[in-house]
Amino acid sequence: MRAVTAVTALVASLLWAGAAVGGPLGDPAACDAAQMSAARGASSSAKQRPGAYLILSARALVEDGQIIAAIAQQTLAIELDPLDAFAFRERALTWHRQKRYELAVADFTRALELAPRDPLSYFGRAQSLHAAGEIDAALKDYARASGLRPRWSDPIRMRGHALLARADYKAAAAEFRRGLDADSRDMANLAGLGYARFYMGDLALAADNFTRSLRLSNNIRAMLFLYLVRAQQGTDGKAELARYARYAGPAWPSPVLHLFLGRTTPEQLNAAARDEVQVCEAQFYIGQWMMTQGRRAEGLALLKQAVNRCPKTQVEYEAALATVSRAGM
Repeated sequence: MRAVTAVTALVASLLWAGAAVGGPLGDPAACDAAQMSAARGASSSAKQRPGAYLILSARALVEDGQIIAAIAQQTLAIELDPLDAFAFRERALTWHRQKRYELAVADFTRALELAPRDPLSYFGRAQSLHAAGEIDAALKDYARASGLRPRWSDPIRMRGHALLARADYKAAAAEFRRGLDADSRDMANLAGLGYARFYMGDLALAADNFTRSLRLSNNIRAMLFLYLVRAQQGTDGKAELARYARYAGPAWPSPVLHLFLGRTTPEQLNAAARDEVQVCEAQFYIGQWMMTQGRRAEGLALLKQAVNRCPKTQVEYEAALATVSRAGM
């Protein structure tokens, strides 16, 4: 019990230090969920390891929101077996979830020292580097993950998004096409291709990509961006958006649909945002909405705030950056 208490105190101090000095904001929920699912679901069973109970207990604590206790359990598992790459990767995922990207990178790096051909740790480290704004390093790790597991489309897609964050739209489009070659069912890669073409101003192809992706998925961001494409084409996309919105669940960013459909106000959307990531997304979508209403200067001002505030792994960051850059801001 004394050991658990000591480790818990250490973890609490690290988390407090992170909160005090600030740092990169959070990741989009879908991206974070993909990393957690891939790294845990595809890994060998935790039950085969000396710290099995601690690792499994930590997972339950993470899901329950008890992050300090979870990291304490993972740290004890590492102390039990300092050569267990799996335990380091588990703790790295939790650090990443807490937006402590420098600690996540350190643990992923140690996991790779112990298991140098693990694509999951390369993918995890790439996402942490990406979120921290270290795009070049992230691109290298996404490529290593993809090289070790060529038919896995997730690192290819995220490499495409890293290229979008660097405003390298043609290279990003090539990555998304490569991701579709690896897995033709991955509609997120098709939507990614739509984002790249939207930022390049190829509106007809962007609309086609988003429309095709929505035939096989209920991707709310694809719905929202298709509406933005229609607005730039000079078309009223509300009726089309309303048809897609019938299949959208209540989870965020679903409230943005109501703003675009005229069913809610910017103030109500801001009130619906529950964390700093959703606040930055609300800024982005309200800014885009203002531009569709002819309030260009106000909209651009909000988009500039979104560039400064949104995580670099986020679609909204990429789109805000593209719009602000085109405006010469």
